[in-house]
Amino acid sequence: MQTHGFRKFFKTACINAGMNPLYSEYVMGHRSGLTKSYFKPSDMELLEGNDKALGYISAINDLTINEEHRLHKKIDELTKKNDEIKTMEIRHAEEIKGMRDQMSQILTMIQHNPKLARVKPEALMKKNTK
Repeated sequence: MQTHGFRKFFKTACINAGMNPLYSEYVMGHRSGLTKSYFKPSDMELLEGNDKALGYISAINDLTINEEHRLHKKIDELTKKNDEIKTMEIRHAEEIKGMRDQMSQILTMIQHNPKLARVKPEALMKKNTK
C-alpha cells in the first residue's frame, strides 16, 4: 500500500469511528489556514477527545488489525443476531400459542354443535368474539 493510500485509509477509519475530523487532520500533520492559528488541541485532547468530540482512542480498534479484535467484533455481531433470533422465537411461540387457543375454541364449538363443521373458521371466530 502506498503512503497516500494509507493516509486515506487512516482518515476514513478515524472519521468512521467517530473521531473529530479536525483531530484526524491534526494528527496527520495538516495544519493550515485558520486551524493552524486558532485550533490548538492538547495531546490529551487528540488522544482522548473531549465532551464534544472523540479522540484517537475511539479509532484505535478500527485502525488495529489483529485476530483478537476481529474475533471480538465477530462475537459482538453474532451475539446481536442471536438476540434478534431469540426475540423472534418468543414472538412466534406466542403467535403459535394464540393460534392453538383459537383452534381449541373452534374444535370445542364444533363438538358442541356438529353443524358448525361446515362453517368457515373465520366466521366462528367472529361469532365467538361477540
